[in-house]
Amino acid sequence: MIDLFQILPTGDELHPKFLQLRDSKLMIGERQIVSNWTEGFIDRDNKLVREFQVSFHSTFWELYLHHLLYEQGFTTDYSHNRPDFAVVKPYRFFIEAVISNIKYDGRPESTRNQFDILKNLTPPHLQPDFEYQMIEAIIRYSNAINNKVSKHQLEYSGLPWVDERVPFVIALGSYSQVNFGKEYYYPMLALLYGLFYDPLKRDYLPRDFVFKPGTSSPINLGLFEDPKMQNISAVIFSCTVTLGKLTSLSKSAGYSSMNTVLLIREEAKAPHFHFQEVSINDPEQHSDGLFVFHNPNAKVKLPVEVFSDSCALQVSSNGDDYLQFSGSKAPLFSRLSLPSILLPFEFKKSLIEETYKMFNS
Repeated sequence: MIDLFQILPTGDELHPKFLQLRDSKLMIGERQIVSNWTEGFIDRDNKLVREFQVSFHSTFWELYLHHLLYEQGFTTDYSHNRPDFAVVKPYRFFIEAVISNIKYDGRPESTRNQFDILKNLTPPHLQPDFEYQMIEAIIRYSNAINNKVSKHQLEYSGLPWVDERVPFVIALGSYSQVNFGKEYYYPMLALLYGLFYDPLKRDYLPRDFVFKPGTSSPINLGLFEDPKMQNISAVIFSCTVTLGKLTSLSKSAGYSSMNTVLLIREEAKAPHFHFQEVSINDPEQHSDGLFVFHNPNAKVKLPVEVFSDSCALQVSSNGDDYLQFSGSKAPLFSRLSLPSILLPFEFKKSLIEETYKMFNS
């Protein structure tokens, strides 16, 4: 395994999340989990550790994807330095990883507070800023995906080892705003399929574009209808891969933790939302919170059976106005991780009951 926490001779400022992960005496399990993600990883550019310590999110997301493939039994060829993953067995497909970051002048993550954290327990129809948050996520996702589409056209498609007959997938991890953990799949459904969720009507409404806040600049929706996306077979996505994920996986593995972790999941049948308190007996899985969006217009399709039903919620379209969802487990809507001292038993019980009523009203 790669030592992610080795001391490097660098004058760069270390990322706050790396420092928290490295220095906290309460995050022993979290350090072990992320270290385990490096098993089998080949650092082709010899810069993984530095980027993990300095920029954090992009490397964190790449390590998450590597372990996902490892856990699912895929064999990855690391003999070339791009795209990020060339899966060769039991299926062949390429993955290019990317993240969406907070805009240059946006509110920084360092300002996240307890009120922001508790917003993970607020259903969409009670979020006054729901549409603004949706549009902000759409803009950030759009920038990230379009950059990778251009890179595929201008660079990757010309590489001799990138076979155009093999599915090419973009994997996007969202860190697009302070409260990225509650974006769910709503912004991605709008961006890729043109279906914008209306929380008051509890329905998906067709839209062709949204405007950047405060401007008349449109952002096109329904990207899978754009001919330039035909070379992209699917988009893998998650907005829940952060330190809270490590804490949840740490508790699931039986490491001691001072935190209580609550998950909200969405079921197909009513009542649609339910709670899960993470423990070794009721764990969060590595792939929880993962979605695969299939491009109905791709020249080369990614077979749905590539990812097992227990791995991710998969979204596809047969060309009409309806989307098809497949997966054997309830998708992860949001996660709350707080010190257990802030959630004594009676308060936690009351909080869960009230939140359950709000979500399933």
